[in-house]
Amino acid sequence: MKRMLRVFLAVLIVASCMMAGCSKAEVKEEVRKEEKEIAYLYMPPLVGLMEEEAVGKLDNLGFYNFVVEYEASDSVEPGRVTRQSIPEHTTVGTDYEIKIWISDKK
Repeated sequence: MKRMLRVFLAVLIVASCMMAGCSKAEVKEEVRKEEKEIAYLYMPPLVGLMEEEAVGKLDNLGFYNFVVEYEASDSVEPGRVTRQSIPEHTTVGTDYEIKIWISDKK
């Protein structure tokens, strides 16, 4: 039943995109997004980690909708996470947009 629902959603997405004039790449991206299973996890603490470590942690846990932004900081070593949009230990879906800010040279 679950698989049938996924197939139906994929067909619905393809039909909607085709009617809206989406490119094949856009259709594939929309279908790929819908095929991912959504889990609800605790947001890990990321502040203080290096960018690669924070991104790796999010990716390994199954989060796939995250954005990395950069900001100047005098007090944090360049390349480290200065803040995160979702507070640590908050329950969040793996599809939810998560932003992390990385210290950049001023």
